[in-house]
Amino acid sequence: MMRALLLKDLLSLKNQGKFYLIFVVGYGLISRKLDSLNLPIAMMIMLGGMLLATVMTWEERSNWERFALTMPVDRRTMVAEKYLFGILAIFTGGLLAVLMVAVIGELSQELALSIVMLLGLGLVYVAVILPVFFKLGVEKARWVNFAVLFMPVFALTAFLDKVPAGSLERAAAFLQKYGALLGLGIVIAVMGFSYWLSCRIYAAKEF
Repeated sequence: MMRALLLKDLLSLKNQGKFYLIFVVGYGLISRKLDSLNLPIAMMIMLGGMLLATVMTWEERSNWERFALTMPVDRRTMVAEKYLFGILAIFTGGLLAVLMVAVIGELSQELALSIVMLLGLGLVYVAVILPVFFKLGVEKARWVNFAVLFMPVFALTAFLDKVPAGSLERAAAFLQKYGALLGLGIVIAVMGFSYWLSCRIYAAKEF
């Protein structure tokens, strides 16, 4: 059933395919003119968040949940599928960022660190926004979504652009020793709490 729900989400994005292709190609071309690739990298990863919001908007407008809950699928599975889709969407954006950097220029240690940090921020976005979507609905939470998706990413991007390269190298060395486990632990903890909260919200929701 999880596979069927994921396939449904992917098919619902089919009509948006041209827009997202233009988005990716457009930012790839713009990136050639920029001194820093941090903003284009952030936009590729933010694309994953946009995909998640688009899918849930379509479901809300079509009253998908009312139909889905008549099928042999429980609410926890429906919640879990959205987390899985969000995680896959964020990592797809990360892969696009890596490919973009590889085509435009060299994937340096600093850019690799930027991608890892922005991926982590993207996963935290999924953990923060899904309980809000389940509680308020996508339409009512549009400004919350905007703030959670764009403001932290732009803030981190601006920070990365201003930090000296030497500081990023030292940060990369620290992350090589401790950061992976620390970051992974934080993301897992935040995701676990978020999933628990979303399940509680969705279990009590009436359609």
